[in-house]
Amino acid sequence: MTAVAPIRGPALERVEAALERHGSMRKGRNWQCPGHGDRNPSLSVDALDGRVLIQCRAGCETSAVIA
Repeated sequence: MTAVAPIRGPALERVEAALERHGSMRKGRNWQCPGHGDRNPSLSVDALDGRVLIQCRAGCETSAVIA
């Protein structure tokens, strides 16, 4: 299986800028989740076909992450 690099685009840049404004720190493609007191980055942020895919590996609902 071939790994696919995330495609940078305006939607991904807007999400990353919002996470930075929130104070979230980044490690690779993972961020500290704003939905819970995250010390280790558990929020996966990727882009695919012009969409941003967000998943908290600690189990936060997407609505809690983007609130």
